[in-house]
Amino acid sequence: SSTSSTTSTTTSTSSTTTTTSTSLPPPACSNGTVDPDEECGEPGLPICVGGRLCVECRCRMRGDCNVNGVVDLSDVLTQIDGVLGRFTPTPTQLVVCSDDCDADIDLFDALIGIDVVLGSQSLPLVCP
Repeated sequence: SSTSSTTSTTTSTSSTTTTTSTSLPPPACSNGTVDPDEECGEPGLPICVGGRLCVECRCRMRGDCNVNGVVDLSDVLTQIDGVLGRFTPTPTQLVVCSDDCDADIDLFDALIGIDVVLGSQSLPLVCP
């Protein structure tokens, strides 16, 4: 009796293709062209009124830490979260959350925010 054996070898080739897409950052203010969503910072656009600041091409109010257009208790809570290190502020938040105009978010900003919410300090908050 004879035994026969067959060995089969299969070779598989796999390739991985990585595609990297590069997206350009949005245009910056003062590029000479009014881009979508820009409210300020370009020739031909009005200046911000009512004590608002031009921050990243948008009119913003100091104290509006969550950048929703209103200064209220949620802004103070956002400032407190910033003081406790619970979030990393955006460049816009570094400006508008700094109620005392020192370019950081600290307890003094939250205290000013509380004064605004309670009505003992009025808006707009302006830097000296």
